[in-house]
Amino acid sequence: MKSKVIALDIFKRGVLVFVGTKQELINSIDIDLQEQIKDSLDDYDNNTIAMTIETDTDAIIFCEQPITVETLLHECIHAARIILEKISAYPTDNDEVYAYLVEYLFKQAKNITCEVVSPLQ
Repeated sequence: MKSKVIALDIFKRGVLVFVGTKQELINSIDIDLQEQIKDSLDDYDNNTIAMTIETDTDAIIFCEQPITVETLLHECIHAARIILEKISAYPTDNDEVYAYLVEYLFKQAKNITCEVVSPLQ
Protein backbone atom coordinates (compact mmCIF):
# COMPACT_ATOMS: atom_id res chain seq x y z
CA MET A 1 0.00 0.00 0.00
CA LYS A 2 1.19 3.49 -0.86
CA SER A 3 -0.61 6.78 -0.44
CA LYS A 4 -0.22 10.49 -0.12
CA VAL A 5 -2.47 13.49 0.09
CA ILE A 6 -1.68 16.15 -2.49
CA ALA A 7 -2.53 19.34 -0.63
CA LEU A 8 -4.11 22.09 -2.70
CA ASP A 9 -3.86 24.80 -0.07
CA ILE A 10 -4.92 27.63 -2.37
CA PHE A 11 -8.24 25.83 -2.92
CA LYS A 12 -8.49 24.48 0.66
CA ARG A 13 -8.86 21.01 -0.85
CA GLY A 14 -6.75 17.93 -1.46
CA VAL A 15 -6.45 14.79 -3.55
CA LEU A 16 -5.62 11.45 -1.96
CA VAL A 17 -3.67 9.18 -4.30
CA PHE A 18 -3.93 5.60 -3.07
CA VAL A 19 -2.44 2.38 -4.42
CA GLY A 20 -3.60 -0.69 -2.52
CA THR A 21 -6.60 -2.89 -1.93
CA LYS A 22 -10.09 -1.58 -1.32
CA GLN A 23 -9.90 -2.87 2.24
CA GLU A 24 -6.61 -1.02 2.85
CA LEU A 25 -8.20 2.18 1.59
CA ILE A 26 -11.23 1.72 3.83
CA ASN A 27 -9.00 1.00 6.84
CA SER A 28 -6.94 4.14 6.22
CA ILE A 29 -9.78 6.67 6.20
CA ASP A 30 -12.29 7.84 8.78
CA ILE A 31 -15.82 6.48 9.09
CA ASP A 32 -17.49 9.52 7.51
CA LEU A 33 -15.30 9.21 4.43
CA GLN A 34 -15.91 5.46 4.29
CA GLU A 35 -19.62 6.11 3.97
CA GLN A 36 -19.07 8.71 1.25
CA ILE A 37 -17.03 6.39 -0.98
CA LYS A 38 -18.72 3.04 -0.30
CA ASP A 39 -20.93 3.04 -3.40
CA SER A 40 -18.07 4.12 -5.66
CA LEU A 41 -15.83 1.36 -4.34
CA ASP A 42 -18.58 -1.17 -5.02
CA ASP A 43 -18.21 -0.26 -8.72
CA TYR A 44 -14.48 -1.11 -8.68
CA ASP A 45 -14.06 -4.62 -10.10
CA ASN A 46 -11.48 -6.74 -11.94
CA ASN A 47 -12.09 -4.80 -15.16
CA THR A 48 -11.37 -1.45 -13.52
CA ILE A 49 -7.82 -0.13 -13.84
CA ALA A 50 -8.22 2.97 -11.68
CA MET A 51 -10.92 5.36 -10.56
CA THR A 52 -11.34 8.83 -9.19
CA ILE A 53 -13.86 9.11 -6.37
CA GLU A 54 -15.58 12.35 -5.41
CA THR A 55 -16.05 13.04 -1.71
CA ASP A 56 -17.97 15.89 -0.08
CA THR A 57 -14.90 18.14 -0.18
CA ASP A 58 -12.07 16.41 -2.06
CA ALA A 59 -11.14 13.62 -4.48
CA ILE A 60 -9.45 10.23 -4.25
CA ILE A 61 -7.47 8.62 -7.09
CA PHE A 62 -7.57 4.89 -6.37
CA CYS A 63 -5.86 1.94 -8.04
CA GLU A 64 -4.96 -1.51 -6.77
CA GLN A 65 -1.78 -1.87 -8.81
CA PRO A 66 0.68 0.23 -10.80
CA ILE A 67 -0.89 2.09 -13.72
CA THR A 68 0.32 3.58 -16.98
CA VAL A 69 1.17 7.24 -17.40
CA GLU A 70 -1.87 7.60 -19.64
CA THR A 71 -4.22 6.17 -17.02
CA LEU A 72 -2.75 8.37 -14.29
CA LEU A 73 -3.19 11.46 -16.47
CA HIS A 74 -6.79 10.42 -17.20
CA GLU A 75 -7.52 10.15 -13.46
CA CYS A 76 -5.80 13.48 -12.72
CA ILE A 77 -8.15 15.15 -15.21
CA HIS A 78 -11.14 13.77 -13.30
CA ALA A 79 -9.66 14.86 -9.96
CA ALA A 80 -8.93 18.39 -11.22
CA ARG A 81 -12.50 18.77 -12.48
CA ILE A 82 -13.88 17.61 -9.13
CA ILE A 83 -11.71 20.06 -7.17
CA LEU A 84 -12.55 23.02 -9.41
CA GLU A 85 -16.26 22.27 -9.26
CA LYS A 86 -16.05 22.13 -5.44
CA ILE A 87 -14.87 25.75 -5.44
CA SER A 88 -17.28 26.82 -8.21
CA ALA A 89 -14.46 27.40 -10.72
CA TYR A 90 -15.75 25.30 -13.58
CA PRO A 91 -13.12 24.07 -16.07
CA THR A 92 -15.07 25.52 -18.98
CA ASP A 93 -14.88 28.98 -17.39
CA ASN A 94 -11.09 29.01 -17.07
CA ASP A 95 -9.24 26.21 -18.77
CA GLU A 96 -5.82 27.67 -17.87
CA VAL A 97 -6.39 27.00 -14.16
CA TYR A 98 -7.68 23.54 -15.10
CA ALA A 99 -4.59 22.80 -17.22
CA TYR A 100 -2.17 23.90 -14.49
CA LEU A 101 -4.05 21.91 -11.86
CA VAL A 102 -3.98 18.74 -14.00
CA GLU A 103 -0.26 19.24 -14.57
CA TYR A 104 0.42 19.73 -10.85
CA LEU A 105 -1.64 16.72 -9.79
CA PHE A 106 0.05 14.54 -12.41
CA LYS A 107 3.56 15.56 -11.35
CA GLN A 108 2.78 14.99 -7.68
CA ALA A 109 0.99 11.67 -8.17
CA LYS A 110 3.61 10.34 -10.55
CA ASN A 111 6.37 11.00 -8.05
CA ILE A 112 4.72 9.58 -4.96
CA THR A 113 2.81 6.41 -5.22
CA CYS A 114 1.74 4.85 -8.43
CA GLU A 115 5.06 3.44 -9.65
CA VAL A 116 3.77 4.41 -13.05
CA VAL A 117 4.65 1.92 -15.75
CA SER A 118 5.02 2.54 -19.46
CA PRO A 119 2.38 0.85 -21.65
CA LEU A 120 5.28 -0.74 -23.54
CA GLN A 121 6.66 -2.55 -20.50
